[in-house]
Amino acid sequence: MATYDQIQTEMTAALKAGDKLRTSTLRLLFSALKQQKIDGQKEITEADVAAIIQKQVKQHKDSIEQYRKGNRPDLVEKEEAELVILEAYLPKGMSEGEIEAEVRAIVAEKSLAGPSGAGAVMKEFMARHKGKADGKTVQQIAGRVLGG
Repeated sequence: MATYDQIQTEMTAALKAGDKLRTSTLRLLFSALKQQKIDGQKEITEADVAAIIQKQVKQHKDSIEQYRKGNRPDLVEKEEAELVILEAYLPKGMSEGEIEAEVRAIVAEKSLAGPSGAGAVMKEFMARHKGKADGKTVQQIAGRVLGG
């Protein structure tokens, strides 16, 4: 079953079960997916679905960070619960070890050195592994590998 159809089915099941948090989270996600489908005027692909979910996961992580700074544990808890629901639909990501190995391979391949090479590493890594790794994590690992 395609992820798009799975989300729609599970949203309906959550609604029938009375699970308000899951229903509202999946409704927002499904709404974003439908909007993408309308904007693109074409069928939505698995890559499109993964990109939209990744974007929403990033937004939730940013919100959690901001709510922590604002000392709002109630909102942090809600965002974290929604984040868990969204992350279940993401394709399996790369581990830090796998990311580091790939970053080292790109650095060797492109003969990069120093902190100034981080941008080139990021660009190449994200082109090869779109949606499989968080950009922040890749950036940190690239900085560490390049000695920045």
